[in-house]
Amino acid sequence: MWTEPCNKAGEVCSGAQEYCEYENNRCNPVGVSGSCKERPQGCDDTFAPVCACDGKTYGNGCEARAAGVDVADRAECPAPEGYFPCGHLFCQTGLTYCHWNWSVQPSFADLVECVPIPKSCDDPATASCDCFNANYFPGACCASPSAGAVQIVVIEGGSGEGPSGCKEGW
Repeated sequence: MWTEPCNKAGEVCSGAQEYCEYENNRCNPVGVSGSCKERPQGCDDTFAPVCACDGKTYGNGCEARAAGVDVADRAECPAPEGYFPCGHLFCQTGLTYCHWNWSVQPSFADLVECVPIPKSCDDPATASCDCFNANYFPGACCASPSAGAVQIVVIEGGSGEGPSGCKEGW
């Protein structure tokens, strides 16, 4: 259970009944407040893994909130097998790419989504970073750990504190 203050007043949400929903999923950085929300009951079993404020990976956003934590826009959590990180989401390696529109203002959330790799680049025999960069997003952060296992992150917007290039290994 997450026990960090939820807002500038230092309020901590009540244990088993609530979680703190932070503004734009920013996990309580200085100057950003959250509000206590009722934990969801009865999450579905859809597997759409997310990273949460406690640094753990959950099967979906509902499961994280039911455990008492909000999803984390910029935290780092271990990726499930066959997935790679995309903000608070995880995209399927070789099937989707991460489209990340980075916001430099705390009042605006980063927009992240996992998007299917275009058909012209999704054949495991020909899938490559070169195909994606040449046809869709020149300069995308891209890794091909093995044939057909393309991991692509397209970063748009932001400056200064945001990702100004690819992570090491991309």
